[in-house]
Amino acid sequence: MVIVVLIGLWLITVIEALKNSNTYLQKTRQKIIAINLAREGMEQMINIRNTNRQKRAGEKEETRLKLNPSIDESSDWLQNDLWFGSGNYIILTTTMDNQQYFYASGVNQPLIIDNGIGNTGNLKYSLCETGWKRSGCPGQIPQSTEGYFFRKIEGKWLFKKESSTTGGEPINCPTGEDTNCSTSSAKEFRFCSIVEYIGNGVGKVELCSVLTNFEK
Repeated sequence: MVIVVLIGLWLITVIEALKNSNTYLQKTRQKIIAINLAREGMEQMINIRNTNRQKRAGEKEETRLKLNPSIDESSDWLQNDLWFGSGNYIILTTTMDNQQYFYASGVNQPLIIDNGIGNTGNLKYSLCETGWKRSGCPGQIPQSTEGYFFRKIEGKWLFKKESSTTGGEPINCPTGEDTNCSTSSAKEFRFCSIVEYIGNGVGKVELCSVLTNFEK
């Protein structure tokens, strides 16, 4: 009788240990997915800059930090939402002339994920599983067995880079209010790629970098 009880207690301990181990592995996998999605967001931002560089090679340097390389925005730099700047963005794709382009779209709502999907504004940052990858599906609830993932690009600001200014001079290009926007001076966009997720756990990954209109 004592042996049976001891074996039962041992089995319960083993089962609990396996359950805890499985939960840990699931949470770890979620974190790895989030890190990869954040890195992907940074790579897509670089892709937008480089596509601008290729499509507008004969134009001034500032065109490389435009939001959408598939649209000829260079004729009127005073239009709204043409440049990267402060605020939140999502990255989407568009097709033109049988070519697929990444582009950024501005979103004002904050991304707050604590113990649930949150409000409608948060869904604009949702990532949906499509085959082997996850891509933006703004406004839809993401479906996945591994949890829900949300990504935003948080623009810290756009800076005019000159040796005379320490850290760069902030300029307000998204609304075209600053005449420095149309110059060919070196510019630097500081941003963070942020992924928040819920599922087996709740977590957040934040990776930050800079983009310059000069590929140096």
